[in-house]
Amino acid sequence: MAEAAAPPAPAPAAETKTLTDEEKDEVMQKAAKQVSFYFADANLPYDKFMWSMYNKNPEHWVPLSTITSFKRMREHTAALGGAAGVADAIQKYAPDLKLNDAGDQVTRTTELKQEDNSAMGRSIYAKGFGEQTPTLQQELEKYFQQYGPTNVVRMRRDDAKKFKGSVFVEFKDLASVDKFLKADPKPQWNGTELLIMSKQAYCDMKIKEKGIDPSKAYNFNAFNKRERAERKPKAADAMDEDAVVGRDVFLEFMGQKLLIKKDAAGEGYVEEAELEYGEKQKNSTLKFSGVGGDMGPWNAVKEPLREAFARAPFIKFEKDQDSGLVGFSNPLSDADVQKVRELLPKLNDKPVTWERAGEEEERKFLVERAQAAAKSALAAASGQRRSNDRGRGRGRGRGGRGGRGGRGRGGGRGPRDVKMSSPGGSPKDAEMGDAAAGTSATDAGATTGEKRKRAIEPDGGPDVGQRGEEVRAPPMVAASSTGGNKAAKVDGA
Repeated sequence: MAEAAAPPAPAPAAETKTLTDEEKDEVMQKAAKQVSFYFADANLPYDKFMWSMYNKNPEHWVPLSTITSFKRMREHTAALGGAAGVADAIQKYAPDLKLNDAGDQVTRTTELKQEDNSAMGRSIYAKGFGEQTPTLQQELEKYFQQYGPTNVVRMRRDDAKKFKGSVFVEFKDLASVDKFLKADPKPQWNGTELLIMSKQAYCDMKIKEKGIDPSKAYNFNAFNKRERAERKPKAADAMDEDAVVGRDVFLEFMGQKLLIKKDAAGEGYVEEAELEYGEKQKNSTLKFSGVGGDMGPWNAVKEPLREAFARAPFIKFEKDQDSGLVGFSNPLSDADVQKVRELLPKLNDKPVTWERAGEEEERKFLVERAQAAAKSALAAASGQRRSNDRGRGRGRGRGGRGGRGGRGRGGGRGPRDVKMSSPGGSPKDAEMGDAAAGTSATDAGATTGEKRKRAIEPDGGPDVGQRGEEVRAPPMVAASSTGGNKAAKVDGA
C-alpha cells in the first residue's frame, strides 16, 4: 500500500486592513452608491436577475446577502466587515433604500417609475479606452462626470469577458448627451480621440450591418415584457420566451439553489458569480496524482466512492495527464480523506496519492461541476416538459428511462439523480447518463466550456454594467396559468 500523504497545512488567514474613519466613510459611500444603483430606475427593470429578485415577494425585499455577493460589492463588503457593515452604509448614505427590522433585507423607498423610453436617447457609445486596468471602471465614471451626471457607465465585453475598449454611458439628461457628442475638441482618452456616437445610432448601425431582427436586438426590459403580456395574454400551455422551458428551473447544488438560465444555443447554465464558496462547498474536492496518463476504468473510482459516501462523485480526468480531480457532494473531514486513501491506494494498478485540492483549483472545479449539472438538469426538465405536453407519459423525455442520457445508454462518470417536480404531479426521477456531469477534461470542456451569453447588444457583446455577474437563487415565476414551477435537483453534482 502506498504511504498516505499528510493533509496540506491550512493556508494562513489573509490580513484585513484596518481603515481610518475617513477611509471607512469613503467605502461606505461607495457601497451605498453601488447598492442604490442595483435598485435604480435606470437598472432594476433592465436587469433580469435583479427584477426577478425584486418581485419574489409582495414587499419587494431582496436579501442583503445576495447583494453583497455581487462582484462589485465583494471588496466593499470585506472592507466593512461583512453584510452588517453594508447595512450601516445603506442606512447612512442611501436614502432611496430601506432595510427591514432585522437589517438583512433591502428594498426601495419609492415606487418604480417607468421611463418614457428616453434611456436610449440619453445614452452614448464611445470607443478607444484601450486595455482594462483594475481601476478603469472608476476612472471612466469620473471621466464622464465632466460632461454631466450619469446613471451608469457600462464597460462592454466580448464572449471571453475581455473588455472591448468601448462603453455605453447613460446620462441623466439630454443636455449632457449634447455636451459630450458636440464637444469641441472631440473627447479624448489618454491623448487619443474617441470614436463617439449616440447609442441609438450605434445600435441601428449594427442591426443593419449584421442583418439582425430589430425586435430581438435589445436586452431584457421588464416594462416591455409586462406590456406584451397585457396586450396578448398567453394560452394556458404557452411557453414563456423569458423562462426556461416554460417555467423557471432551479439547480440545488452544494447547499445552494441556483436559477438555471438558457444560453443562445438553448443549453442550461448558471451565473458563475452566483456560486458560493463557503463552509458547504470548501474541502469537497480531492486530487489524485500518479496515474501516469491513464486512471483506468471510471467505475473503479466511482463505485467504491459511491458505496462509501452514498452518492457518486464527479470525476475530472484528462487522458495523458498524471492527476485528476474528484468532487463530492459534501465537504470531507480528515477521516473522510483517509477513507478515500484506504479505499483507492491504487488506480489502474499504479500507487496514487490523494490530497485536498487547492482553493483556486477547487473553486474552478466547482464551477465546472455546477455548469455540467445545470446543462443536464435543463435538458432533463425540457425533455419532461415536452413529454408532458405531448401526452407521451413519464420517462420518455431527454434523460428519462431509455431516453437520451437514460439507463438505456449505460452508466456515466458523474452524479445521476435528477429530481424534477412537475405541476400537479408527483416527483419523477430520471437517471442521467454521461451528459449529467462531465466525464473528462475534454468532455467537461464540451459540456461547460462554451461561453454563456447573457443579454446582448446588437453586435453580440454581453452588456456588462456595474452589477457584473452575480448571485444566488432568483424567484420562481410561473409561466402559464397552470401554475407551479419546475425544480430540478442534481444531487452531488
